[in-house]
Amino acid sequence: MGILAKDEVNEMYKNLKYTESIIFDLRNYPKLTIIPLSELLLPQSTTYYQFNFPETTYPGKFYSRKNNIGRKNPDYYKGNVIVLVDENTQSQAETTTMMFKQHPKAKVIGSNTSGANGDIIKFKIADLDTYFTGLGAYYPDGRETQRIGIIPDILIKPTVEGIKSGKDEILERALLYIKNKN
Repeated sequence: MGILAKDEVNEMYKNLKYTESIIFDLRNYPKLTIIPLSELLLPQSTTYYQFNFPETTYPGKFYSRKNNIGRKNPDYYKGNVIVLVDENTQSQAETTTMMFKQHPKAKVIGSNTSGANGDIIKFKIADLDTYFTGLGAYYPDGRETQRIGIIPDILIKPTVEGIKSGKDEILERALLYIKNKN
């Protein structure tokens, strides 16, 4: 997902739309592909996350907005949508993972994401750059994602032995899932 550009999504989908499964690796930062992917993969418009925003005219007050994505699509992708995540999955990648979770046959595999979705507020304190999020980010049902991360459906963490031998244990687990599913 870190190399797939928006203008490449349709070509990618044309080549994969009849496969039994597609693996999306979100252990990187995507390139604003969430909307075109949702329109191809999801069967209908759906709420995929909720943000809390500060009410700027009333300090301390917040309002919530549930965000929908996708569109009515009877020709949506019918195969398995497998999403690989880990601590490198952050911000837009976490929101994209939340979109993928709305697919009827989605499975998120890996370890908790970084828990850093939301906007970035930047300012200086004592000549030091300071960053924080100005939004609260939640699953559609209201559960928190910030500081917790997106919780995978199948938890797998790389082992010392796997790292030493150059294995991608998260990808291996995804392939095993696909093999046993079909």
